[in-house]
Amino acid sequence: RRVYGSALHGGAAWAFTDMRLHADHFSRVLVLDARLEPRGACRGATPAEVSLLGGVPVHSGPGRLVRQLLLAETFRSLSMVAEPWAGHLSRRVTGLNKKHVRLMRAAADRRRLSAGAAREVLDELCKLHLLLEEFMAKHHLRLESAHVWYQHMRGMTRDLQESGVEGFQRIGEFTRSRLDDLERDRASVERLTQDVSLRLQRSGELVRTQVTVQQMEQQHSTAVTVKRLTGVAVVLSVLLGVRELVDLLAWAG
Repeated sequence: RRVYGSALHGGAAWAFTDMRLHADHFSRVLVLDARLEPRGACRGATPAEVSLLGGVPVHSGPGRLVRQLLLAETFRSLSMVAEPWAGHLSRRVTGLNKKHVRLMRAAADRRRLSAGAAREVLDELCKLHLLLEEFMAKHHLRLESAHVWYQHMRGMTRDLQESGVEGFQRIGEFTRSRLDDLERDRASVERLTQDVSLRLQRSGELVRTQVTVQQMEQQHSTAVTVKRLTGVAVVLSVLLGVRELVDLLAWAG
């Protein structure tokens, strides 16, 4: 079993833990007091002062140090809650993105979409976008809360002013390495969700643009046909008019 340890507040105390839950569902942290002053003690020659709330120097008694360690562990545990949710959201969004790709590939194979087919594609895109919004509404709050707890944990570990203990990996170093990976996963899922949302919007705009172009082509074709028919009508009118004039002159003669 691996044990992690750190010297805290300039060596005023040492803390050791194995980062595991025991049979009673609690973890264990061993704190060794080297030169911590009790709360309320007068400042001596070598007080253990730390920068806590608002950067105000205060005495770091054993109780305050234990409280800091427990808060850091609490923030770490709360940050870890996002791990399954990030993976779940990533799988859902990835599956939705595959459906989107298949839909657009099928639309591209048709080359020219009729108005009815375009409406069907737009309906499917709207359904996919609605599913994506539901996923985001369900998981975003949990992931954002985990991000907030992650920031609190980093601030708390900075306040502990860790230094290394020979033969042990630092508690804060291990915690940060684990949570930094989780934070990268959370940021990656957030970027993936935003990218898929943007692609869905662009696909909808592309389909609408294609339908608009087809309508413009039809209008242009209709205008050309009308112009040709108008020219034919004018020519026929002229020819009929000449024939009537010849008949009139023949009758007059």
